[in-house]
Amino acid sequence: MITQYQFVFDGLDRPLPSFWAYRLYAWLLTQVPPQVAEELHEVGEKPLSQHLLREPETGRTRWVINLLEDETAAAFRPVLEGLAEVPLHTGRLRLHCERVETKTAYQLVEEARAGEAGRRMTMRFLTPTAFKTEGRYAIFPQVKWLVHTLAMRWSRIFPELPLEDPDALAALERGITVADYALHTTRYPLKNIRIPSFLGNITLESRLAAPMEEIWQLLLRFAPYAGVGIKTTLGMGGVQTAAESRYNREE
Repeated sequence: MITQYQFVFDGLDRPLPSFWAYRLYAWLLTQVPPQVAEELHEVGEKPLSQHLLREPETGRTRWVINLLEDETAAAFRPVLEGLAEVPLHTGRLRLHCERVETKTAYQLVEEARAGEAGRRMTMRFLTPTAFKTEGRYAIFPQVKWLVHTLAMRWSRIFPELPLEDPDALAALERGITVADYALHTTRYPLKNIRIPSFLGNITLESRLAAPMEEIWQLLLRFAPYAGVGIKTTLGMGGVQTAAESRYNREE
């Protein structure tokens, strides 16, 4: 089961930059048992994603934490429930929990089946996002990377419902195209490096048979919890997805 916590920071005179998510994550690891922190350092696909989201309409900064497994949720729940302050070396940040949401694999599957199958979907990259291929950072979201990384994370989190059929993944890759995009490059400061990355929107158009379209809709609903690309535990790759018309109305 996925558990998502959304915190809002209080009393800030300016939004927190997205890279502060790394500082918050580092603090968070000091609050859980050492073996939990050590396991998070060691595992490949992390059972946790988190990012900072600025709300332009309110000026508030929101901290979104996704605990992707029951064991991870159990370890972090005592820290997050009732959390009102984060002490960092730069000062104390006050915050309050505004929302807690849980999702099971079967709920996401049912939502994908019952939802409106929009053939054109927008993916909004909320925090700097990047992929890594052949040892290099890639700063444009190719369909292959989106499909395979989301399917891999799904199978890691929900092994009872794996998405590992190479033929199905190849069919998804062939049936989805990037129809439009509005992206710009940026850098994500992390330790002693500045990771090349991108922000903005892409429109994804699908031409898939009904069974494949359900899988694609499932991955789109999973993406806001799992994150996209590299270093989603450290604040990168936060996304929202919706039918294209929704974002068009907002803009």
